[in-house]
Amino acid sequence: MQAVDKRLRELRPKLAEATYKTYSANITRMKRISPTLDMPKIKAALEKLPPVQARNLLTALVVYDGPRWKKLHRRFISQAEEFIFDQHLTVREAALWINFNELKKMVRRMKRDVEIHNLFRSSTLKKGERSLLLGLICWSIHMEFPLRNDLCTVKIARVPGNTDAKQNWYIASNNTFILNKFKTAKYYKLRGWLPVVLSPSKRLATLIRRYLRQRPDATYLLERADGRPYTKSGFANLFKYAPQRYLNKQIGTSMFRKIFLTHFLESDPPLKVKRLVMRKMLQVRLVTQDTYRRR
Repeated sequence: MQAVDKRLRELRPKLAEATYKTYSANITRMKRISPTLDMPKIKAALEKLPPVQARNLLTALVVYDGPRWKKLHRRFISQAEEFIFDQHLTVREAALWINFNELKKMVRRMKRDVEIHNLFRSSTLKKGERSLLLGLICWSIHMEFPLRNDLCTVKIARVPGNTDAKQNWYIASNNTFILNKFKTAKYYKLRGWLPVVLSPSKRLATLIRRYLRQRPDATYLLERADGRPYTKSGFANLFKYAPQRYLNKQIGTSMFRKIFLTHFLESDPPLKVKRLVMRKMLQVRLVTQDTYRRR
């Protein structure tokens, strides 16, 4: 694998570190099938895989072993697109799937329970209480802005100007999210779309204001009991807490984005509205919305 990684870095010296790891793993997998990367053997193995997975493996081979794979790569790209645009629920998705309106009801129940236990005004919270309160903040934000796990990176600035262009921010004085760092940020930068500015509704801004009132010294919007920010895996567990508690479903941000877009696209919204939602979800292309939609 080290030799594969070395060759990749020589061929493409400017790839992201995560991309090198992915390509190395994919090429090593192909070399287990055929150490010499014999095309008939590789092709026979790929035919047995889902088209999206086969396409991804071939992408690595095109980079590593040149143009002889391009024709086969184009074929699997076409098959993958057909598969993506007519996706039905997988067995796992069907087990977790829930109507979007049921999630809205869940958020209302969360808010009621937070109010009953007076958690907005509590300076010390037990583990379950913290998960409930922070979960309410997460889900309320995601209902308006269905992000990935980006909320765990959002820092608080009390006034505009106290921000760093390399970070994600919530400006407390004008209730605005300023996002610079996320999965698709490099594509947004190329298009001149950075920073992304998201303005919460009046109701959501009030909710966040009430939450922050008891946290005047907080550095991050979401902090653990010890004051440290959540890791992405920690945030994923926090996000899943509420649906597990109220609905007995483990719904993460990826599943929620699929549910959100499936619900959103049912009404066949106009192009202008689709573009607004694309920006709220930090997506680059409108066509991506159809890949999330489930039939």
